[in-house]
Parts: sequence; C-alpha cells; structure tokens
Amino acid sequence: MLNLLKKEYGEILLFNKDHVEHELSIKNDSGVVFDDLHVPETLNATQLDKIMRKVFQTWDSGYYFERLAQFNVPKRKKIKELSRGMRMKLSIALALSHHPKLLILDEPTSGFDPIIRAEILDLFLALMQDETHSILFSSYITSDLEKNADYIKLIHKGEILLSESKDALL
Repeated sequence: MLNLLKKEYGEILLFNKDHVEHELSIKNDSGVVFDDLHVPETLNATQLDKIMRKVFQTWDSGYYFERLAQFNVPKRKKIKELSRGMRMKLSIALALSHHPKLLILDEPTSGFDPIIRAEILDLFLALMQDETHSILFSSYITSDLEKNADYIKLIHKGEILLSESKDALL
C-alpha cells in the first residue's frame, strides 16, 4: 500500500487513486506508524517538527506539541535516548499531526502499559468518530480491536481468511 515493496499482481487503490501513480498525494493523506520510529536518531522532537513543517502542507505544530505533552514525550531529548515506548508515542504524534485521512498502524499499542494504551486507543476512537478518517490497525491484541474496530480481517500469508464486522464476530 505504501509502495515500499513492489506488488506482484493486482491493483491497489487508496482514495480511489493508484498507489504508485499518485504516491505523493496518498502519502500526504496518510499517517503511518511502523513497529519502530524510522527517523535519524540524532534528532529530537522539536527538530522533527521543523522538518515536518516542510514535508506536509497540513502539518499542525500546535497539535503535534499537544500530543507530545499528552504522551509525556520530551521535546529536546535525542531519539536515540528515548525508550521504545517513548519512540512509539513520538511516532504516533508524528503520524497524527498532519491530520491524515488514513492512519496505517502496525502494532501501535504493543509494549504500552494499560493506562497509556487506553489513552492512545481513545485518541484513535475520537479520530474515527469523524467519518472522513479511517484507520487500518494491525494488532494481535484482541482487546484493542474490540474497542476500536468496525471490521476485522484475518490475514495469513497474504490471504484474507476472515472478513466480518466486529459486531457479527462478537
């Protein structure tokens, strides 16, 4: 979907656009949280804000710093000095702060204590209440899916084995 790997076959459309042909506009409308933060580790959160202002036209520094404060992420500490949990919180703040239409999340709450997990899930839930936003959430933590999912797809070796509404599954 993110054009990080070459597709073998088929068609991938995001926002009704081919994911390769419209890669830049799709990236502007998408926020991504991988299993780790992939930015230069010598930078800090304040420096990342300056970079992101140039990358995204819709970058919202105020919202970004509000999320950092909410998550207790230090603004001036180098990325390499942050714990894994702090790096994930920073990654979530980065993904949200240009107000994407689509969030793609890979295990975004793994490794968090229950209080932080609940806070982050509430933030995602609030985002989804605005029906102009969607979240693709990959997780093995079924309670996270139960709280936030509308639909659940079980994918194994690239094949969809199950596709149901959460309510039907429950």
